[in-house]
Amino acid sequence: MAFWKWALEEIGGFDPIFMKAGDDVDVCWRIQQKGWKIAWQPAAFVWHARRNTVKAYLRQQYGYGEAESLLACKHPEYFNSLGACTWKGRIYATNTSIPSLGHSRVYHGIFGNALFQTLYSPAPAPGLLTLTSLEYHIGITLPLILLSIFSHFFIPLAAVSFGASLATCILAACQQKLERPRWWSRPLVALLWFLQPIYRSYARYKTRLSEPSPPLQNMESLEAAALGSFNAHKQSFAFWIEKAGPPQTTLDRTTFLNIFQNDLTQKGYIVRQDMGWDDFDLLIHGGFWTRLGLLTFCEPHKDGNVMLRIRFTTRWSSAFKTIWGLSIFFKLLLIASLHSVCPWIWTILLLLPVLPLWCRSQKKTLMRCVTSELLQFAGRHGLRLMEHNGSRP
Repeated sequence: MAFWKWALEEIGGFDPIFMKAGDDVDVCWRIQQKGWKIAWQPAAFVWHARRNTVKAYLRQQYGYGEAESLLACKHPEYFNSLGACTWKGRIYATNTSIPSLGHSRVYHGIFGNALFQTLYSPAPAPGLLTLTSLEYHIGITLPLILLSIFSHFFIPLAAVSFGASLATCILAACQQKLERPRWWSRPLVALLWFLQPIYRSYARYKTRLSEPSPPLQNMESLEAAALGSFNAHKQSFAFWIEKAGPPQTTLDRTTFLNIFQNDLTQKGYIVRQDMGWDDFDLLIHGGFWTRLGLLTFCEPHKDGNVMLRIRFTTRWSSAFKTIWGLSIFFKLLLIASLHSVCPWIWTILLLLPVLPLWCRSQKKTLMRCVTSELLQFAGRHGLRLMEHNGSRP
């Protein structure tokens, strides 16, 4: 890569938190967020040293997983709820990183009369990658194996689930182009296809859990604590903005969202912007369990005045939904296997409300913290609070 010096200085240079990988991705994203462009130079040439042992390759993938977790904390808008990077681009070349179910085709025109005959690669089948993911192994294959211990009915299902993962790895290995392959080359590639997503996802989850976002209690200020009890699910506000007021009060909706997001980020919050398909303008992370969506709407009034309406809606994180679902599944599995030995085993279902009740308190804390930040922001910028559907300070 090559960068102008002033561009690197403008974005603050490389972030030293990335020790293994991800530093180049972080720089490119920050440059694009500045509104600048990154160009591809076809004359550029680089030697890339590939790992030549299985151990070194898996260590590399483990480092990539750690880097993805750090990038997800810094740029949550580029990652899905499971922490995997989302990308909607296209590379105009043969893609051997994703197995495909079709074959290459040549467009030759009607009766072979096309002037420029073109080779089209088969469309990849990204859904097949789901069968090799760590989430698939833990969420589908492992429960089926556990159920097959207690009932022979689940044995074929467990075999089909695990066989689908192996078949995907074998298909991908068969489609790779190898130079001077030996008899063990493609089995080795299939093994790497099986192990790579497990190592990478394990490192991603381990890093996310070992370095969580700051606890909400550390972010709760005296102003937030003084707000009292709030509805843990929804709050709405209305602020009056006068066009004839001081310059610092003439905020439009987009400017408000950008400045408020920067304020929250500087105070340690992880904030994700709307990517164009979301049902929020900003999504604020409340640690591991909760999220808060912020949605805005502007009401135009006479003389250029504006009523800015803001709605907060809290929601469970994907981690909570996954853990909650797995806890229900394993409790039911335990009841089904031990009810004949211990008739009172069903009482463990009484523990199900414990986690939601605890997470509800986290919702309330997140709502108080963000509401406090909003009211302080309104005070600094001269916004007049007109309506609030929740309890007043």
